[in-house]
Amino acid sequence: MLKDMEIAVDSKVVSQQKMSLGQFNDWWKQATGDILRNGKFLYMVIVDDMEFYADYESYIVQHFDKIHKVNLITKGELESAEETIAEICNYNLKLLQSCSLVSSGFYGEPDTDHWNLFSKFIEGVQWLSQSILFVETILEKHNHSLTNAQSMKPVIQMMQEKIAMLDEAVTTSDYTLMGDIVQYEFTELFQQIDQLFREEG
Repeated sequence: MLKDMEIAVDSKVVSQQKMSLGQFNDWWKQATGDILRNGKFLYMVIVDDMEFYADYESYIVQHFDKIHKVNLITKGELESAEETIAEICNYNLKLLQSCSLVSSGFYGEPDTDHWNLFSKFIEGVQWLSQSILFVETILEKHNHSLTNAQSMKPVIQMMQEKIAMLDEAVTTSDYTLMGDIVQYEFTELFQQIDQLFREEG
């Protein structure tokens, strides 16, 4: 089935023709590959008037016969890195402020609420770790002066060490040690991350 389709990249129309889902899929692979090769990321896809930040491919496949326009919105690597640094600063501060509350549940027998809080804390630490690695990779690639990618390496190493310490304490169910690691080790880590990005970011 051929469908009238208008396709745009960053709101600039690049194709306006009848195409099948297979033809659209071929175009999609080429376009997204070009975006990456040009040092950009696919930030958002606007399908008709709906904005998608994820799951846009499955939506397009399922509703292809009803779609009239697809607009791919991109962002440059450095722009993405700058935005991620701002997110890191804000999220890191929240993690820092949560250390006392998260650790307190382990100075005793943790209940379900404490485990849920701890689980969210770990998810936050993982996001923070991935985000710092992302920023370091981009800035190192571009040799950018926004912040010194080299100065991130000790923080990344420290984070990996703290996570390993906590993982070992979790494995042995040493609740007091888990509380101490969150309260003291991660507090120190988050303070260093805050100093790093606020001074150089």
